[in-house]
Amino acid sequence: MNKRNQAKAIAFQFLRMLCKYYIAYYMFSYAFAKILKTQFGFGPVYSADYNVSDYNGFMLTWYYFGFSRTYGLIIASCQILAGILIIFRKTERIGTVLLLSFMVNIVLINIFYEIAPSAMQMSITLTVLGLFLLVSDWHGFQNYFFRTLDKNTSSISKPIKISKKYFWLPFLIIPILLYVQYDYINALSKKYDKNNELVGVWKVTQNSPSQNLFKLYFDNRNSIKIKDFDRKIYFGRYTLNDSLKKITYKVEHFTEVGAFRVQDSLNKLDLHKDSIKSYRKKIINYYNKEMNVIDFKNKFNYTIQKDTLTLIDSLGRKQFFVNITKEYQSLNN
Repeated sequence: MNKRNQAKAIAFQFLRMLCKYYIAYYMFSYAFAKILKTQFGFGPVYSADYNVSDYNGFMLTWYYFGFSRTYGLIIASCQILAGILIIFRKTERIGTVLLLSFMVNIVLINIFYEIAPSAMQMSITLTVLGLFLLVSDWHGFQNYFFRTLDKNTSSISKPIKISKKYFWLPFLIIPILLYVQYDYINALSKKYDKNNELVGVWKVTQNSPSQNLFKLYFDNRNSIKIKDFDRKIYFGRYTLNDSLKKITYKVEHFTEVGAFRVQDSLNKLDLHKDSIKSYRKKIINYYNKEMNVIDFKNKFNYTIQKDTLTLIDSLGRKQFFVNITKEYQSLNN
């Protein structure tokens, strides 16, 4: 092999090595997300008071895969195993087959169950990289799986001698990748999964003129769902000051009926695409006024005594709620 061809071979091997470590990096990330419960989980905001028939494709997928803790750990183990196998030259091919066996399925789930675009993009990227490893070493795969390896048979990914100097590299990088991804996912878990005394489901205890909130749903990622007395649903975020006993939320009203009405009105107006956004906001505001929605933003002082939550607004008016989280836990069990 002349120097030019050798340089090409080295560059090609380096490209394949980058692909393998990139795949391993994200396999470890997704695995630890399952192990540390930052993936495939529902809080009360997205699970309480819903029937499975109300779930969209994303919620169905998360509910299905999150139903069994053991199944999630098995998937995580397969992802870690694939990430490790794909790095070593002697196990790269079986690691690639293992990777593609579940990545193709994940891509199909992301497409047909309409999972978030970012997740779909990453799953397609990892699958394409796996296919690249497969195709670029096709002759090697044929020999590896279908017939005895012929020493005279050439393989595009046949290792060059210079790679033998770095046989120790995977043994150094794999523990580093595992630690980095574990530390990263663990930090995310601590950052976003913050349990507080409000997490759970709270139901109104008495009806009064100042009472317009029927149920409150808080999760440990600062998401909130509100249901008013007309059973209208609001989603948003909340901030909590434990020491001062203050809570602030900002929510948006959501209803499929309202969404259809808005879209139908927009279609009838035959608007230019650049002006749709402003008109959509005006129509939504109109429907919100007609449907008598609650304030989108609000601040309360609060107290909790035993299982009773008291919200106190700026005028001193009080609203009382009782914690009914255990009722949902018993139903889930």
